[in-house]
Amino acid sequence: MADFLSDGFDFATLCNGVNAAPTSRGPVMNYGLFYEKPTNSVDIAIELNNEQLSLVQSSPRGGVVQPHPITGRSLVKFKATHLRTNSTILAASWQGRTGYGSKGMPAEVAQERDRILAEHRRRLDATIDYHQTRALAGQILDADGSVMVDLLAEFGVVQPTVACALDVASTNVTNRIIAARRQSEAELGTAAASSWVAFCDATFIDALRGHASIEASLAGYTAAALMLADHRKGALVVGGVTFLEVPSRAGRTYIDAGTAYLCPVDVPDLFTTYYAPADYIESVNTEGLPLYSRAEPLDFNRGVSLESQSNPISICSRPKAVIKLTA
Repeated sequence: MADFLSDGFDFATLCNGVNAAPTSRGPVMNYGLFYEKPTNSVDIAIELNNEQLSLVQSSPRGGVVQPHPITGRSLVKFKATHLRTNSTILAASWQGRTGYGSKGMPAEVAQERDRILAEHRRRLDATIDYHQTRALAGQILDADGSVMVDLLAEFGVVQPTVACALDVASTNVTNRIIAARRQSEAELGTAAASSWVAFCDATFIDALRGHASIEASLAGYTAAALMLADHRKGALVVGGVTFLEVPSRAGRTYIDAGTAYLCPVDVPDLFTTYYAPADYIESVNTEGLPLYSRAEPLDFNRGVSLESQSNPISICSRPKAVIKLTA
């Protein structure tokens, strides 16, 4: 058994394996809204620079220059979360598959190892995706629904909300969405978004698609385009914003009913998931990996305990730039 820990169950092989395992990410994580950044510490400090864009007053040549205002700076500190899951491969997995005293790991055991690593990755990625999605709402929730990190409280802000009034036929929905974009742009200051995306629940996107003004716009599509479009996958664009449906997963509600979160895309340092190092001797003070895995023999070599973990913290550094839309 000890040979197997250095032949297919060693730390490097398992870490490479769990990070390369197939996964199924949710819409927010799959979209790549959050930039993933390794860090060598579990403590993350975000520097706030309250810079406001202002124009430069003209002055006579050689005259007195208008001084540039010194912007206020402060630090907001966060701690990476610690996510772990584990499984057991019993010695029975080897029974009848390798001879007594033989070297090397049977293919069936390698397949079982890889299957478990893939299961671990799917669970951990789903959890990270849940954290990222809830970060858009300003509060990262734990698996039991309790608040882990209150971004709004930490930054001392209240999330802006725009009511789209989708239950009123006369509402100019496009104008309301554009107004929400303008509100976000004002919060971004000197930063500029390359595009806009809104992550929403099924109730919101159904109400949006079914609104009289949107139905009228869709009626202008060709029949073929309508047949090919899947509005859950981002085919619905209103006011320059791509709307993506986020389904509930793993028994959890990712986005509350009748709600959407409008987000600017490609704004530097706005959405970041930091990965801290694992609590293993090998990874202390090193750059964090998205996922880790390692194995330990059970008592009396009756099998292997296989653990995987991740240490992420997902932060929106300007929570007021994310606009909550209600149906």
